[in-house]
Amino acid sequence: MNRKLLAILAVVLLSIPSALGVYAIVSTTRGQVAGWLAAIGIELAYLTVVTLRVPRHLQKYSQWVARIGVATAIVLNILADYSLRVPGVFQSSSAFLSQFDWVLFLLSILVSIPLPGLAFAIMLLLHELEVIERSINDTTSTHPVTADRRNHRSSRPVPRRP
Repeated sequence: MNRKLLAILAVVLLSIPSALGVYAIVSTTRGQVAGWLAAIGIELAYLTVVTLRVPRHLQKYSQWVARIGVATAIVLNILADYSLRVPGVFQSSSAFLSQFDWVLFLLSILVSIPLPGLAFAIMLLLHELEVIERSINDTTSTHPVTADRRNHRSSRPVPRRP
């Protein structure tokens, strides 16, 4: 199997549990449909924005959008995990203050960061590899002789200019 396909499969497999965490927390206050829409939308937002071919002047903006998307997924996953560890903690401010547990909250943070974080990192890597492949292909198509010399070692040295 192609290694790039394995990386994409890893992204999908990491994104599904993250999306379920987003769904769990959003659906409690917004309903099931909104929960599913948010789950799919947030995961797709940060994973696809990373892969878009954007003009240079918009690259910084697209990076910020992707980072906000992954940060949103992480925060919602933390809240979902913590609400499972401490049932009823988000029912009221008095319940929150009386039931809050720092150890369980830190555990929720540690459990919630890796899934969307790793999926995002893999997508960044795949995007950078695509940019490199595209630049190599562009060089090959515009300068076939130069690309041929670079890709295949010739027995004849390439003359250098003084």
